[in-house]
Amino acid sequence: MYMEKDSFSSRENSLTLHGVSSHFLFNTLNSIVALCRINPTKAAELTVILGEYLDKSIFDKGELVPVSEELEHLKLFVKIQEVRFQKNLEFVYETEIEPGYYLIPPHVLQLICEWAIKTLVQGKLQINIKEYEEGLMVIYNLHGKTQGDNLKDNLQEQLEEYGSLNTQIQEKESSLEIVLTIPKQN
Repeated sequence: MYMEKDSFSSRENSLTLHGVSSHFLFNTLNSIVALCRINPTKAAELTVILGEYLDKSIFDKGELVPVSEELEHLKLFVKIQEVRFQKNLEFVYETEIEPGYYLIPPHVLQLICEWAIKTLVQGKLQINIKEYEEGLMVIYNLHGKTQGDNLKDNLQEQLEEYGSLNTQIQEKESSLEIVLTIPKQN
């Protein structure tokens, strides 16, 4: 079936607006194709995860969504990445909260996670979500080999599009830490 270029571009832009980049989708579909040859069961599992991910991505979420929804979306994204980067990256996810009191712009947790994956060539990405008196802290720790000093500026620019998010990027001796602070809503 032939699709006009303008029609394809508008569909691609629609996916991008809903937090799904064409690059991510292309890479995930290529991973599924490769798995079909070597591990059909794993390919089927990844297809189901991708379907759930897309289902949660494509509907209009509004300006703010509960953190619990974004955490579920992030977990699906991380599951897909675990299949794609199984030998080079290790993902550790820890949460110590009841996330019902917090609202966040859609896809911001995934945006930081995607950036971390692009930055971390090999090693461990640890995502910690902790509650403190004034709100919630989402901490991404990158342990291992990283690349691209200019990627930090790129992340800051992307986060500025979300408004007044409190985000800090700190380089440590053997890691890079990104901290996103979300105030508690009444």
